Amino acid sequence: MDIRKVGKALAVMILTVVPVAAQQVSGAYDYPVKPETSGWKALKSHDDMQRVCQIPETILRNMSTADLAETCLNYPLYGDMFAFDEFQKGFESVTSGFNGLQELLERNDAGIKLYEEYRQMDPEAFGRDWPTVKKGEYAAKFYEVEILLAQEQILANFQRELRTLLIRECIRKAQAKSKYPEIYGILSFSNLALVTGRIMVNENYVPFAQKVAENKRLRSFLQDASFPDSNLVNEILDQATLYVNEN
Repeated sequence: MDIRKVGKALAVMILTVVPVAAQQVSGAYDYPVKPETSGWKALKSHDDMQRVCQIPETILRNMSTADLAETCLNYPLYGDMFAFDEFQKGFESVTSGFNGLQELLERNDAGIKLYEEYRQMDPEAFGRDWPTVKKGEYAAKFYEVEILLAQEQILANFQRELRTLLIRECIRKAQAKSKYPEIYGILSFSNLALVTGRIMVNENYVPFAQKVAENKRLRSFLQDASFPDSNLVNEILDQATLYVNEN
């Protein structure tokens, strides 16, 4: 018997079986290599980073949607999408390289799970004495969920009543965020505008549909999630307020 071969086989078993067992206990996937670790720093390329973050199929297919959503929001390369001028293209680029997001968008109950998570989030629940970086990380958690909620694959599985509830929640979040402009900048409101704007288009809300037809900049924003100006965001959120008052 070749002891070296046996030892190598045991090592492979430990590396493959133990993480699976851990996932069965913890629910959300625990990425085996994380940023700021020596293992991550040793990766040679972005492709290598994507490769080590893929969720094993045996875990992926058996994860609950809530655990999968949490896993996607913890994806180490999730923030790459915000390096794009058009966030929709950024989202699609990140999704194309991660099987977790691809699976989440196929789940019919992804929207309701994300909505339930989002409803529990409080824009005012940060520590007032936190350093600026930590406050920024807290603010980022909101638009990370919001860009997911804005995806057409997610919204397509929402009934009208739930779409209205989501718009109401976005408006509440906008009102809370507006109290802290030093933490929540234009990006924190642009995804709210994207979610509410796309819902109003899907619901064929006539006053808003007319504005979309007349305004090329508005159409571009709703399609590409390009970085908007504050006037455009305010216009969409004002229309969203009118929409919920009528429904």
